[in-house]
Amino acid sequence: MYTIKKIHIGHEIAERIKQLRITKTEFARRMSMPQQNVNRILDSEHITTDKLLVICSILDYDFFSLYVDGSRDVNVVANGHSSIAALNSEVQTTDCAVLQERVRNLEQILMEKERLIQFLIKDAKNDIQS
Repeated sequence: MYTIKKIHIGHEIAERIKQLRITKTEFARRMSMPQQNVNRILDSEHITTDKLLVICSILDYDFFSLYVDGSRDVNVVANGHSSIAALNSEVQTTDCAVLQERVRNLEQILMEKERLIQFLIKDAKNDIQS
């Protein structure tokens, strides 16, 4: 059974912006709006569905799920590189978002290490040829 929770959507959006470590100015730019309007959103308890859909897309987060309390289906998270993790119903949507962000960070670290390995291999080949 699902019950609808009362949340302060502005505070939830502000928290996600903080998690992503982006500024209000950057969020305003992504939303194509003046920063004063961002402050109004963050102070608001309510928001239109259309605007929340845009924010969900920009911040890569399902804010609609915050309104629902109860059992959840299995969530599937794909990181863009063909690996998928199924998360059971006990994992909260906020946990899922944090895990997605962690996967992105780890992928960046792996890419940097791969670049370093390629550089070292190239450097070693040059030393051998010299």
